[in-house]
Amino acid sequence: CREGAVSAGEVGMLAAAAAARPAARGAPLHWLQDTEMKETMQSFPGQAAPAIKHKFKFSFDVRNEPPQIVSEVPAHIHCCEGEAVVLECGVSGQPPPSVTWSWNGQNLSASERLSFEKCEAGTHRLHIRGVSVSDAGLYCCVAKNVAGTAQSASELTVPPTLVPAVVSFTW
Repeated sequence: CREGAVSAGEVGMLAAAAAARPAARGAPLHWLQDTEMKETMQSFPGQAAPAIKHKFKFSFDVRNEPPQIVSEVPAHIHCCEGEAVVLECGVSGQPPPSVTWSWNGQNLSASERLSFEKCEAGTHRLHIRGVSVSDAGLYCCVAKNVAGTAQSASELTVPPTLVPAVVSFTW
């Protein structure tokens, strides 16, 4: 055990209890390990030893880890009009990061053709149905938490569908 003031990085707490006589000023606080604290009260001559004791156990896991991309979206995706595309991005971090998707710098929202899926182990997916030429561009998976931000980007290319021209000749 050690006695003394609370040092940096420690948490201290003093609990008050009703007693017939107040405890002497400066009654000691005893520290047990780094996460346990016990308050004891001194007895005075002619007074029975106080029976009230308080024990507090503190457990903190306050580590913050910035987001990391653990599986990148492909750098380039090439598809044809009308196809479906799924972009998948794996992220980690503490606390678990929130994930958003953007297209050419604009945040995406769910719609008839766009949907978002959060899977196990930090995997996030963007589903695009019925891709058109206007969907081409830069798609980003952005992971954020209190410790930072990470992102992964993919360029989607959708060439226009060539429709053969019908040529008619009249003689």
